[in-house]
Amino acid sequence: MGGRVLVCGYVFVKGVRVGRFRGMRYLAATVVVVLLALLAADRLVGGGRSTASAAAPAQQIGMKVLLITDNNTDPSNASDVAYGDWVNTLKREGVPYDTWVTSSPMPNLSSTGASGTQVANYEGVVVATSGMEGMTSAQWTALQSFEHQFSVRQVTAYASPSSDQGLDVASSTAFLGSTTPISLTGDGSQVFPYLKAVALDTGSFGYEATAAPGANVDPLITGPNSSVALGIYTAADGRQTMFQTFNENPYMLQSQLLRHGELDWLVRNTYF
Repeated sequence: MGGRVLVCGYVFVKGVRVGRFRGMRYLAATVVVVLLALLAADRLVGGGRSTASAAAPAQQIGMKVLLITDNNTDPSNASDVAYGDWVNTLKREGVPYDTWVTSSPMPNLSSTGASGTQVANYEGVVVATSGMEGMTSAQWTALQSFEHQFSVRQVTAYASPSSDQGLDVASSTAFLGSTTPISLTGDGSQVFPYLKAVALDTGSFGYEATAAPGANVDPLITGPNSSVALGIYTAADGRQTMFQTFNENPYMLQSQLLRHGELDWLVRNTYF
């Protein structure tokens, strides 16, 4: 027995008695009991994993951006200008997109696959201007629920300060033109790593606003009096919205400088 000796029903190892040998039947029964116990434990743990998987079905994210506007035919409309600027950006960058004009029915934001996979039809949302952009309360809630469920980011292309961006409305004033000083923050340099500085073009108009008390706002570009000209607002439920409080069109310097970084953030570096 390789150093083990059976004497009078006991097992000795190097002269030390370690246990009474009860025979092969007893040994086999013991092995069966141990195996059954291990199997039961594995089934218990596996059952917990199965329950967790059922509670959190797999997700699939479509590679397309949704542009939302209340008007895409009036060149004097702020929403149409911001929308047109983003159409130009997405075409230039080669990113597929759908347009939803809010006077038409809301598109399907998500679906469920045959295997139960939850499918997000869009990887990012761009809202042309702030507010509900012509959406009903139910549509606005559906959009927010979609963004929360799939961790889909939103960009508000031209925002007037409001709680939707975590900004203090009472502190906002207007600013004009290229003489307004703006600067990148440290976090702004991470989102726009190709920029050393930023400036506003002639004809720019915007709002000077500060973050509301307690709001989770990360300034990326600051303006006069420590105002937030461009930033990221994280809502209590985890939704993230990048907003800018100044206007742009495809011909403005700030559009050509900033849209690439904004898009890259929106789609979580999928394309670049």
